[in-house]
Amino acid sequence: MTVTVAPTPWTDPETWRAVFGTQLRDCRVEPLTGGNSPSEIGRIHLAGTGLPASVIVKESRLPWSMTDSEGFRREGFAYRHLLIGAADVAPRLLHIDEDKQMVRLVLEDLAPAFEFRPRRHTWTPGEIATVAEIFARLHGGTQSASQIGSELLMPAPDRRWPPARIHEAAVTLDRWARDSGRAWGLAAAVEATMRRFPAASLAASPSCLVHSDFNTGNIALSRSPATGGRLLDWHIAAAGGPGFDLGNLFFQPWNNHRNIDPVYLLDAYDAARRHHGLQPWHDGDRAHAFTCARCWCALSYLPPITTQTDSGLSGWWLHTAEAVEATLTAAGAHQ
Repeated sequence: MTVTVAPTPWTDPETWRAVFGTQLRDCRVEPLTGGNSPSEIGRIHLAGTGLPASVIVKESRLPWSMTDSEGFRREGFAYRHLLIGAADVAPRLLHIDEDKQMVRLVLEDLAPAFEFRPRRHTWTPGEIATVAEIFARLHGGTQSASQIGSELLMPAPDRRWPPARIHEAAVTLDRWARDSGRAWGLAAAVEATMRRFPAASLAASPSCLVHSDFNTGNIALSRSPATGGRLLDWHIAAAGGPGFDLGNLFFQPWNNHRNIDPVYLLDAYDAARRHHGLQPWHDGDRAHAFTCARCWCALSYLPPITTQTDSGLSGWWLHTAEAVEATLTAAGAHQ
């Protein structure tokens, strides 16, 4: 793995000489799109002695987003400094170029040995066990990483926004909902959630690297059960407790994760942790801790959603706001 400062085009033979130390005869770029990632992604089909048949190139540049100016370099940081401590949870990093405006990652291409599930997918028990195993390896492999407190890591959901900012966002969204003929009651739900699950209650979990963005588009499952799976898209990786990845799995408004039984997942996750010599992720009331993490994952979406109210909520933004309200309401109904 090398780090350079002079970005070169994807099709420049010198790029691949620097990565693999061999001559490129030909290459073809296959653009890959999907999700809400602000990065440019492509599969590069390579021809030449000593070259893999294809690699994935992911290029992230400034400007990144209104709320996360350093997000463009976070994924590279996670690959170089943190994922090396967690075996087989992400594609291998083959090369990285970076400067003050851009980060370009060259990653192993998981196809055709791995495959993706459709957005609306009914997870099998074996797939759930694989997901639990991946997260156990991730969380266990990065618990003692010295860089876990880096400013480049996205704060975990309990520290992403001050409670006052979340409540302000809920009031704004309630006002927009009334003007649009809806009745959400988000402000009341936020107040009830924060009373039941104060942010301080999350501090007991050990800090580790959390992926923060699990969905069917961000996991590749091996066609061979013995190989497991790999997590993709680490640009909002965070430092936080393991519960955030588990809770976020059940708060993905566009993906059908609700067919997964939380008890089955948590049992599989704890079993995987024991297999790797780790303690259970939570010593106290596991169900309460899981619901707490899930609710804070939902709360963290509210301030970004309010940035869209001036032009009107639609599509992903509207669906996410509705999912937040449903999550908080359901949590309150099961007190």
